[in-house]
Amino acid sequence: MSDRDCIILHGKILDRYFHIVKDKWNIESKFWRKRFNLLMSLDCSRLDKNQLQKLLDADDNIFVQDLCGIDNNVDRSTKILDENYVLKSLSKFA
Repeated sequence: MSDRDCIILHGKILDRYFHIVKDKWNIESKFWRKRFNLLMSLDCSRLDKNQLQKLLDADDNIFVQDLCGIDNNVDRSTKILDENYVLKSLSKFA
C-alpha cells in the first residue's frame, strides 16, 4: 500500500468517526477522542489497505469500538499495537 492510500484511508476513518459521534449519536464533545491521538494510533496499528478498508466498511458500533480499541491498545512508548488486540471488523464472524 502506498503512503498516499494510507493517508486517504486514515482521513476517511477519522471523518467517519466524528460524523458518527457528533451527528448520529449526539455525544458531547468532551467525550470524543482527540483527532491527533486517533491518527497516531491508526498509524501505529500498521494495518494494511485491506484491513483499513474493512474497518471503514464495518457497521457503526463495530467501527467505533475497533477504532477506540486501537487507540487504547497502542503502546505510546513503543508505538506498537498490542498483538493480542483483535479487531471485530477483521473477524470472519463480523
